[in-house]
Amino acid sequence: MLNYIKNIYRDNTFLIAGILVCILIGLNTLHSANLTMVDGDTASHVLMAVAPFKGLGSPYKNIWDIDPPGLYIFLGIWTEIFGLSILGFKVLQILLLLAIGLSTVLIYRRVLFHNYVLLITFLSLAVLFSPYLFTIFLPSELIGLMFSVLGLMVLFYVSSIQYKLFFSVFLFFMSGQMKDPFSFTIFSIIPFFIYYSFFKKKAIISIISTIVGFISGFALIYIYLILLHASNAYWQVLEYKANAFGVFDIERLVNNYLATIQTAQDIIIYFQFVNLFLIFILIAIFFSVLSKTRNLKISSKKNIYNLNININFTERSLYRLTIICYVIGSFIGFTEADNFGSHYLIQVVLPLYFLFGIIISLIIENLRYGFPIFRTNLFFLLIFIPSLIVVLPKSAYIKSYKLDTLSPSYFLSQFFTAERYHNLSLEEYLDNKTGINSCILNVYGWGSGDIYLYADRKPCTRFFLPNIVSQDWQMKEYRISLINHPPRAIIYNTAASDMNVDRFEKNVINISKIIKGCYLEDKTFNNLFLPNRQINLRRCINKYEN
Repeated sequence: MLNYIKNIYRDNTFLIAGILVCILIGLNTLHSANLTMVDGDTASHVLMAVAPFKGLGSPYKNIWDIDPPGLYIFLGIWTEIFGLSILGFKVLQILLLLAIGLSTVLIYRRVLFHNYVLLITFLSLAVLFSPYLFTIFLPSELIGLMFSVLGLMVLFYVSSIQYKLFFSVFLFFMSGQMKDPFSFTIFSIIPFFIYYSFFKKKAIISIISTIVGFISGFALIYIYLILLHASNAYWQVLEYKANAFGVFDIERLVNNYLATIQTAQDIIIYFQFVNLFLIFILIAIFFSVLSKTRNLKISSKKNIYNLNININFTERSLYRLTIICYVIGSFIGFTEADNFGSHYLIQVVLPLYFLFGIIISLIIENLRYGFPIFRTNLFFLLIFIPSLIVVLPKSAYIKSYKLDTLSPSYFLSQFFTAERYHNLSLEEYLDNKTGINSCILNVYGWGSGDIYLYADRKPCTRFFLPNIVSQDWQMKEYRISLINHPPRAIIYNTAASDMNVDRFEKNVINISKIIKGCYLEDKTFNNLFLPNRQINLRRCINKYEN
């Protein structure tokens, strides 16, 4: 009976895993099913993407954020096809999750012990798709992750050397153009590049394919910036990042590296000490060497050299080395990013489980391969159960799923809701109160972009997110922009600012003082202020800006 169940499991692993992926996606979608508009970071991303099409100007040049241009190309193409419908964005997130989920299953099949694929797939995706991590809707980390796992898929399943290296390099490059920290996932090509260059003697093809893949990605970004006259402005973004995030600050990187290691403790329930992780690595290496040594002794006695076993071992080892390089690149990028919680963790969940899965698979495989006694079901369970305990996620990831709202009618009614509320009225109100060429100001907080997005009004300064106005040249430009382009409406709300408002108004421009002296509070909407028509607005702002 047990063997019968095993055969069913082996034959239908992908099908079963696919069903689990779809279930987890459904549960994840419940978390955002009742959304009626994009907001927060996502609104800023979409605003930057659609700015050229809505007459709001060019990204970076006329409207400024620090995300790489690939993200805006991707979202711009999507919105050109499906518009700003919230339903379209919900479908996009489902497609991203589906691509990541199915790709993850196929990647695990290349690198894990076969009996372990379904378990590690379920646990890793249960954490990755958990609403606990989706603190924002449609995070850019999800898009970057999708491109990076597709890069791994190309390396693992495309047979042509040229296409394998070209498309994988292109996809890894583009993953970094969705979210900067994913840039280091391009390390994943190193094992295949070395293998084809030195062992297969195809160095020229490997080098050309790799270079062409990189140049193609770079050319796409460069053409986009040139067409929008934004190349110089994007250079400012790169300089800003280098200064703001201390890219070359060794002390900061060391501290962030230690914080990155501790991140594993935020994901895995029993990963309390780094020593446990090191012990598993040492056990895997020990049994790997021991079993291979034992196998060579037996083979030498029989004068048999099993080529098939060595070829298979080499192929799987190549895949596993690729995953290790992917893990290293992912954690280097995560270390550089300076954020170690919430949706930022999306980048490192799969790499962490990839690594644990490989280590545990090595232990199981080498014990079973080198020592026949471990091929029995009893001994397999003795190894399997402790390994299961090690990779169990914390309960918060599971509890965050809305298991109490599984009604299909509820889900469908919420998911297909496309009508926006509250902000739609405010947008219509602003449309009546301001001219089509007028600019407005929405301060403060990371959600400032949604008003500009849905109201079709330009921000009075290209720095529509005051949270990232931290350098002297930005402060000066922000102040001058508001003086030269007085807002025809100000939405002033400090409740979710996530910044030091007092310091900003002291060092940049005193918006609260300007509002008191030059604007009148609207009677229809809270936190909305319109100009006092009895005064000269520009002179008034000049008077109160300090």
